[in-house]
Amino acid sequence: MKKAFIFIILFLLIGIGFLFSVRESDVFAQFPIPRTAEKEAKISHDSSVEKYARYSWPKIKKDEPIPSSYKTLITMWGWKEKEQQDRKEMTVFKKDEKEIRFFTHDGFFILVTTK
Repeated sequence: MKKAFIFIILFLLIGIGFLFSVRESDVFAQFPIPRTAEKEAKISHDSSVEKYARYSWPKIKKDEPIPSSYKTLITMWGWKEKEQQDRKEMTVFKKDEKEIRFFTHDGFFILVTTK
């Protein structure tokens, strides 16, 4: 009984820490960004782009999927992943009528909404 109680407390503490490891994006309302990701001052010159943000984050790689712990948090915030696109470095998330394109690169990721 005591071991089960300790396990439950540890599970809750880890879960709470996990939830506080992200913050809301200052560019894309209600989209979680890792607390350790730093926003970079970059501009998109693509006229089809409505909003653009680039975040440096050493944990992300171009040829690897979004880390599962981060992807789980995105899902917990209500975003659903759309079917896989042709480009494996791009993942599209949708919530209500809003779509965000998530591009992975080595050491950084880019979030984009189009017009």
